[in-house]
Amino acid sequence: MNKRYTAFTTVFLILLFSCTAFSQIKLPQKQTKSEPKPAQEKTTKKEEKKEYKGLVLTLKVTSNASCKFYVDGEFKGIVNNDQILKAELTKGEYQLKAVSTDNDADVWQEFYTVEQVSVEKFYEIDLQSVINTRLAGERAEADAKRQAQLREEERLKREAQEARDKVERENQYNAAMEKGNDYYLDKNYDLAEVQYKKALELKPSSSEAKTGMENITYNKAIKNDTEEWYSYYISTYPSGSYISDIKKRYEIRKEENAYQRAKSNNQMDDYESYVNKYPNGKYSAEAKKVIEESYFTWGQTSFNSKNYDEAKKQLEYYISRYPSGRYITEARDLKAKTDRKIKAANRPDKFILSYAFDRNAYIGLTIGTYNQKKAGMYFAARMNSDVFTSTTYFKTNNSFDTEGASYYPTYPILARNGKLDGILGITYGVINPIWLYTGLGIGYYPTFYEFNYASGSEKVWARNVDQTRVPILHEFGLAVSLGPINGSAGVCLRNYKEAFMMFTVGFSINR
Repeated sequence: MNKRYTAFTTVFLILLFSCTAFSQIKLPQKQTKSEPKPAQEKTTKKEEKKEYKGLVLTLKVTSNASCKFYVDGEFKGIVNNDQILKAELTKGEYQLKAVSTDNDADVWQEFYTVEQVSVEKFYEIDLQSVINTRLAGERAEADAKRQAQLREEERLKREAQEARDKVERENQYNAAMEKGNDYYLDKNYDLAEVQYKKALELKPSSSEAKTGMENITYNKAIKNDTEEWYSYYISTYPSGSYISDIKKRYEIRKEENAYQRAKSNNQMDDYESYVNKYPNGKYSAEAKKVIEESYFTWGQTSFNSKNYDEAKKQLEYYISRYPSGRYITEARDLKAKTDRKIKAANRPDKFILSYAFDRNAYIGLTIGTYNQKKAGMYFAARMNSDVFTSTTYFKTNNSFDTEGASYYPTYPILARNGKLDGILGITYGVINPIWLYTGLGIGYYPTFYEFNYASGSEKVWARNVDQTRVPILHEFGLAVSLGPINGSAGVCLRNYKEAFMMFTVGFSINR
């Protein structure tokens, strides 16, 4: 009995070891979403699945491309487009894989977890997307190779064309240089410049063409002899072969232009600019002579135009700058006259208050101003006492009647001769201390005559006859103001028919 038990135990262990080894060879290690499980656990699980005879999940597998289907590395069959493959699975996690029957490189795989049994489920394998991805990659790779091949072909063509162009440019360059040199020797600089520029376009680094252009620029600068051409050469060829010669010519031309500009403009600033820049220049003596004469003439002109302040400044400058100058005597004399003019012009304006009168008006007053640099104004009023005399009508007896009677005046008697003048005018300085004045106004002359009437030896009486006038007045004359005293004398026209003299005397007050 013990022997039989021992033998049975030995056979069972051998079979168990064989199954374990077989499961380790056939079943690949499963990868889960969590940590991988040890190989011994997979073996045990596979044994449990093979030995499991309970409820399972029936998985109906379809594919959009013909493939070989595997579950945990175990081949389950071929799935065609119109075929459904069934696989029975217990609870657990499985690795599903599909390999294209047309190309083993097209492999689809996915993990699948069984959580419910005793049911059927459809499962579709999207192998076509894997195939499409591979085909797209192959097409992209083929296109890349084709593009690389095309680029290489273009590069080779371009290099060949560049080589041909280089030879052609070299030939054109040599021809342009040859023509440019011929034109240069013939002194046809414009055409030579065209050819040298063409040569530089063909070969920008050509030293021969650059030298040709420099020679042309130098010769054109010499020919034109202008600041612009010399400046252009200096800025274009700062280290050129002719730079020293060009700089000398440039300075000579600048000095010449500066003097000619001053001479043409005839402006003091231009002459002084020339002298300051070229104190020992070719035209320095002549420019200094012009400047000296100009300063004196400037002061003289200002004096003649009565701009005395400006004349004083210019004459003082001339005297200080040219103490031994050609016009020093004239300048000093003119400066003295200018000072007197300025002193006279700077005298203060005056306010006047004067007694005014004429032969018929012995009561009067004049007020106004005597200004030095502008016109002044005045107002004058003159009158006599008759202005205030009554004009009452009177007769010699208390009862008389002139109606129907003939009476004759024997002689007139001036009973009243009033006079009141009002004048408004202006004053204007002529030469210190004399002013002119003129004014317009109006007069009021209340004039009455008394007549004696008689008719035989009968009634006799008298009455006033009104001959009042209101004339227009225009007066003018000369006024003198010496210190605080002033006086004037002039003529007044009455209605531009009668004339009479009037006078003033009074006081002046500085304003």
